[in-house]
Amino acid sequence: MEHAWKVVLLLPFSFLCANCTPSLIPRPSPDNTPSLQVTTEKGFKIVQNGATYTATSSSHPKLKVEIDCDDVYTDDHYFGITPILNGRRLDGALWGSHFGLITPDFDAGDTAGDVQCTTVENVADRLLINFEVGSYQNLKTDGPDKPVPLHAEFYVDEQNHLIAELSGIYYILPTTQNTTINFSYGGMTQTQVLSNPISDLLINFDHVTHLDVFDSLFGHFTVDTNIDRLQFQVRSVDPRFEFDLDHSYKDLGQEVVNSKVTFY
Repeated sequence: MEHAWKVVLLLPFSFLCANCTPSLIPRPSPDNTPSLQVTTEKGFKIVQNGATYTATSSSHPKLKVEIDCDDVYTDDHYFGITPILNGRRLDGALWGSHFGLITPDFDAGDTAGDVQCTTVENVADRLLINFEVGSYQNLKTDGPDKPVPLHAEFYVDEQNHLIAELSGIYYILPTTQNTTINFSYGGMTQTQVLSNPISDLLINFDHVTHLDVFDSLFGHFTVDTNIDRLQFQVRSVDPRFEFDLDHSYKDLGQEVVNSKVTFY
């Protein structure tokens, strides 16, 4: 029998953002919520621990997805999504806290703070996750006054690869530790190699269709996408770099970016 389970959270989160680096304001920890466990014959088994959810593939239990639905002051981990592949967690230190590989767009939050982790749900063979942050008007003053989404669907393909289908505006945060990135954009290609960089780097790539990432810590993954403008940002003081998608909206008006991430 297949089961569908939906978890709805409306959790407050406060932060300020300057120069695209979040400065976090402590808030009271949310009330503890009852533990839950959902078992499915296919898809994902979801286990809750407070405001963190771990979804394990029923058919490939070494493939997991962790969803953090609260702020850093409860567990020193920022809200977002951490794939876990054969025990290897795709997360780590950044900006004085810890971040998963995929995060909603924190620039969209205002100073009152409003991040919502609205859905963690297993439907058939897919794990569905929804975040909403602030407003498009916080990214562009003449934008619509509606939340900026991150919608994610995870599943395991026929080759036993974990797949993430993403839509909305979001960040992807690999590491700078011996990482090679192949960019395909506007009919051209370019390769960037990072190894503990000693200087900052900021490049905008337009009309990006494919990213091929070889990360010594996070492994190999690809991104098939339709990004009108991708901001590639490296700071020498940070162990992670940014695939920042919100400039696709800020600069060119693209409200939703669709991506398919394949983990090898």
